[in-house]
Amino acid sequence: MKNKSLFYLLFTFLAFSYTLYAQECGFDENEKLDKSEKKLDWFVKKLKKQGLVITNDKNDIPLKVKEQLDCYTNGFDLANPGEKYQGGCIVEEDVPSRELTLLAKTKEYLIISYNTYALGSSGHDIWIKYDETGITDFWSGSNMARFLLASRFELIKYIEETESINKNKYRYINNNN
Repeated sequence: MKNKSLFYLLFTFLAFSYTLYAQECGFDENEKLDKSEKKLDWFVKKLKKQGLVITNDKNDIPLKVKEQLDCYTNGFDLANPGEKYQGGCIVEEDVPSRELTLLAKTKEYLIISYNTYALGSSGHDIWIKYDETGITDFWSGSNMARFLLASRFELIKYIEETESINKNKYRYINNNN
């Protein structure tokens, strides 16, 4: 019981801290589990209908969105696929800490998936709705570290897998409360 209380306290503190930090960057991050799950559902429905174009080029992130991600992460450094990134235990100066594995976009939606390395490779997802002012809606989640995606079929499969992985995570957290 004591561990559960400590977990809730830590989770609440982190969620509150991230929320304050994200709001200072001009958008609302998915700070509450139920809100995050609803955003995931909303994004899945929207993204499956979009004519997303896969570019896999970090330079295709709109400038205002990139500025907000820089603010949110204290420097959103990202290597394009095949470029050098911090993929091991040795830290190198001026080498990005993230490796892009997917960038797909329309004029109002953006999917960014990337890998990081700590004690192993892990994958991260950011789904964004944006306009000329920047990020208007945001969802982030995790995935198994993945390889580069290149086709529309792989993109739809990726959206469905991301939904499944994160839904299972939400169910696990909710069932263990």
